[in-house]
Amino acid sequence: MQLTETKLKEIFNEWNEKAFEGKLPIPNFKLTTTKRMLGSYTLSNRLISVSVFYDRTENEFVNTIVHEMLHYYIHYFNIKDTSVHGRVWKRMANDLNKRFPELSITRCGTHSHVVNKNLLELKGGAKKRIVFVGKGKNGNYYGSIIPEKNLNRFHRIYTNWSFLSNIHFIEHYDNEVMMSLPTVRTRGAIRRISKDDFDDLMKTKEREIQILSIF
Repeated sequence: MQLTETKLKEIFNEWNEKAFEGKLPIPNFKLTTTKRMLGSYTLSNRLISVSVFYDRTENEFVNTIVHEMLHYYIHYFNIKDTSVHGRVWKRMANDLNKRFPELSITRCGTHSHVVNKNLLELKGGAKKRIVFVGKGKNGNYYGSIIPEKNLNRFHRIYTNWSFLSNIHFIEHYDNEVMMSLPTVRTRGAIRRISKDDFDDLMKTKEREIQILSIF
């Protein structure tokens, strides 16, 4: 399903009436392309954000939106809870799951890991990035996105990982394979990819980066 801001508002209005007796004022809404959070609620400006990074069903989006509406409800009515997903939130989520069989509200949410086919368009086009791709001694293939400023650092990290038999750092424009890879921040992180994806990335790369020294 392709979620739009209009559809997001429609889902909010529907479940505001069904689950919250229409008590919640219309908040602010935002669609994001982050892959790290399916949804979020920001207290300071009453903002419900929902990610369209993944290709998700309408029911999956509904669960995420109602999840955030619970945070909004607790905040709006100044209800004290033990934590972000504390006793009150859990009790309310369980109650809604029982009342509405179509709901399956969980703390973390679920998705298929399939990238939204329109993601590159939503992100304003493909950008060139540095990608790590490597082969393990067990025959598996791996990849991740590397911040350019930390290239030497992560080259050193991956070189020292004994389970890798070879590593490559390449420049490549965003595509569906790259959209599913983790972006490393402070320490190494990789995701398993198929041999076909590995071969395709190596074949269609802009260039391979040769690192002659490690600092």
